[in-house]
Amino acid sequence: MGKQINLYIQKKDIEKIQNYLLKRKFVWFQDEILLRPEPLYTQKLFNLWETSGYLALENTYISYRSLEQTGQNKFRIDPLKSEVLSCTFFAQKEDIYHLRFYFPQHFIDKDVQKKFKNPDFSLQVDRFFRWLRAQFKPVPDMPTFYYNPDFAPKEWF
Repeated sequence: MGKQINLYIQKKDIEKIQNYLLKRKFVWFQDEILLRPEPLYTQKLFNLWETSGYLALENTYISYRSLEQTGQNKFRIDPLKSEVLSCTFFAQKEDIYHLRFYFPQHFIDKDVQKKFKNPDFSLQVDRFFRWLRAQFKPVPDMPTFYYNPDFAPKEWF
């Protein structure tokens, strides 16, 4: 079981989220297959043509349990075992976007033991999720969905 939050927002909200992540030294990995194991910084976090990736803390990105080489200069991250926050970005219509953040708090290792993620990273994810909940309004009857009430038409909810 993990934690997730879904947002229906506009481009200006994306910039606000980007600023939060930049201040807290989050870094961005493009997707599961990487040309190199170095992250991109969150200035490029939500380009419209990028649909998914992972967020990690700058000072811990090398310590992934599951960073494995799959070919020359190609790497794969297992988001279930790594200290990463999965992010999926969908363009809805016009200037409305759907972002989904997902964080599994633990995983089952090869000995079938429950292993919890790094507590420092988990704390940062919890703080980020709390901040998001404070910035946006919950969608009625959908506990993990939030939206910006400044632009959402009333008939949506």
